[in-house]
Amino acid sequence: MPTLPTQKGLYPILPGQYAVYVGEDGENLILNAGFTRGPGIDFTHQNARSNPATYEIKRSEPTKHWLQKSGVTHSFLVPRAAIEMPTECGWSYPEVTIGGQKIPLNTSGGSSEQHNWADYIDAEVNTFLNLHPAMLNAIADASIPWPGK
Repeated sequence: MPTLPTQKGLYPILPGQYAVYVGEDGENLILNAGFTRGPGIDFTHQNARSNPATYEIKRSEPTKHWLQKSGVTHSFLVPRAAIEMPTECGWSYPEVTIGGQKIPLNTSGGSSEQHNWADYIDAEVNTFLNLHPAMLNAIADASIPWPGK
């Protein structure tokens, strides 16, 4: 599968049906993985920038309401050459592959004249909260050191 392009543009995955729009030129992607529980809370890695965070979480049961949860965000600088493009429509939650692990992203998307749907991957993206440890390790292992670190 092709890797995430380094140039801004619209890249068809399933022509006429699904595409990925890469929002900015660049060799790397900033990938943020947030955690409110589990082993990701105490995760350490030499390439991670880890900072405390508060997350707003929507719940629908029994009625729609929002919760605030404290946690941590681990940010990684991942070469786009290490990120495989999605293979199917993500409906704003495309799955890229890093180190053999499918990583769900929380992005934006919409329809276009050429495609039924296009997911937007900018220079900085977020994953779902509380990824499986194998996913977090794959991201960390593919990452590079931050400049100046």
